[in-house]
Amino acid sequence: MKIETKDLILKTDISKEDIEKIHQNVFSQNETAKYMLWRASDEIEWTKKRLKSWQESNVDLYFIYEKANNNPIGFLTFSQESDTIKNIGLCIGKNFICKGYGKQVLTALLDYCKSHNIKTVEYSAFHENIASIELAKKLGFVYSHSKNSVRNHDKLDFVEDVYVKKI
Repeated sequence: MKIETKDLILKTDISKEDIEKIHQNVFSQNETAKYMLWRASDEIEWTKKRLKSWQESNVDLYFIYEKANNNPIGFLTFSQESDTIKNIGLCIGKNFICKGYGKQVLTALLDYCKSHNIKTVEYSAFHENIASIELAKKLGFVYSHSKNSVRNHDKLDFVEDVYVKKI
């Protein structure tokens, strides 16, 4: 399956060559992993295992490619429960941020929801991730609640802010 935006293509499959590129662009970058639930790693095998575990789980996984050069620059994950989308993971590599790509991806997800009879979208972010929270607000998400969480790999305590949008 493929979703297109002005500058991006989101697709569910990835080639072996592109796994190496997404590892470089995303999964090996500490700065990119700062507000994510996974850790950065220099090891390509770690990235392969991470992607395989997502692909084998009940999570929808889309790889984000720049149209101009077909370069994999990030990913979008989410889960669907009945008529609700939740557990959105939107990650764009540090060298590709501040280009409006996050807005394009989240807008495409909202369009997907409209066409698939999804009624509610829940979006969450680390309380400190101001850019992610501002993106959600720009697209009409409304603050719902905060919850205390712990990131598994490093036991980091963090506050997760949850935003909701009715479709």
